[in-house]
Parts: sequence; structure tokens; C-alpha cells
Amino acid sequence: DEFLAGFVNENSPLVDTVLQYGKDSGFYNSYNGYSEPKSFWNQLFSVWFSLQKRGITYSNIASLAPPSFGGMPSQYIRFMDESILRQQANCIDGTVLLASVYKRLGFRVAIVLLKTSNSNLPIPDHAILAVKSPLNDGSHAFIDSTVMGSAQFAGKTFQSASWDNFNLSLHQASAGMEKSRNSGFTPKIIYVDDARQNGIQPIPILARSAR
Repeated sequence: DEFLAGFVNENSPLVDTVLQYGKDSGFYNSYNGYSEPKSFWNQLFSVWFSLQKRGITYSNIASLAPPSFGGMPSQYIRFMDESILRQQANCIDGTVLLASVYKRLGFRVAIVLLKTSNSNLPIPDHAILAVKSPLNDGSHAFIDSTVMGSAQFAGKTFQSASWDNFNLSLHQASAGMEKSRNSGFTPKIIYVDDARQNGIQPIPILARSAR
């Protein structure tokens, strides 16, 4: 599971593109990580707003491949450049995309694996993002990227609709955590910083071009 952190690429030039687009949108123009706790939620939402403006929507093409290597199934994961260029992402794609941008801002991020279906398989089937809050109480913001393309814009400004959609992602992520626990599956939290200390670095772009 920890190798999923290799798909997070805080060093990608596209991170700067996302942040610049967020500034250009006029909603928020000051990214300072944890240095200003009051701006925590504004920074999280600004990135969400930026990606939503770029047309990112939920799209799941990642059906599970037959079990191999120890009997575990696997699936294709889009890298952040693929998600941005193709304007689509499923749960794990969107999670690594958001994690890449938030980590560049200096936030402590984690990929959270959940089990939200009624499948009898004891494996996770959903992914959300956790961002450690600036409070010293161990709390996190949990974000479900799959709702990004479901904003309701009728009668609202884009910013208002996007804010409602962002709050929906927080609610859905918390509900997913609860559902996973109720199913008997303990959410698996993979902190990217910890993975980096264990030697798991972003997958190089040059290596990917040879796929």
C-alpha cells in the first residue's frame, strides 16, 4: 500500500500550473502552508476550485485486473498529468492529484484506503485524501475527490457552487470512513512524508514515458 505514495508527485511542473490557475481565478492568491492557520481551509478550497475550473470530473476506467503476485488484484492508476490533461479521474487518481498539490504547499497529506462496498473481499475499494489540520489535536480534513464533477451550478455563481461541492466532498469522505469502519475494515492511512522517509520517491516522468 505504501508504494501508492510513488504516484504523488509534488515536484511536477503541473503543480505550479494548478496553483497559478488558482491565483488567476481571483479567489485566493496567497499560498503559505501551515504558516497561517486561519488560511488552511481557503488554501484547500482554492486548489479544489482551480481543478474544478479546469473541468476535472469523475471517470472510472480502472476495473480490477485478475489476481496475481500473491493473489492480490490490481488496477491502473492515472498519474496527475494524465488526470489534468484528460480532465478525468477516479477516486485514487483524484486523491494522488490533490495530494501532489497539497504536499507542495507543505501540508502533511495521506492516502486513505477504505472499503465501502458490500463485497466479501477483505480489500479496500475506495480512496480519499487526508490533510492534517493546523490544530494540535491530530485532526484531519478528509476529502473525497469523486464528487468534483457533480457541482450544481443552477442559480449560483461558480465559486458558490464549487464551495458547496467542496463541502459535499468533506461530508462524503467522513461518511466513507464511517462506512468502512462499520464494515469491519479499518481505514489504511498512508502518509506520504513517511513513505518518502522509507525511500519511496515520486515515479520519474522519464520512466513513465517508456511504458
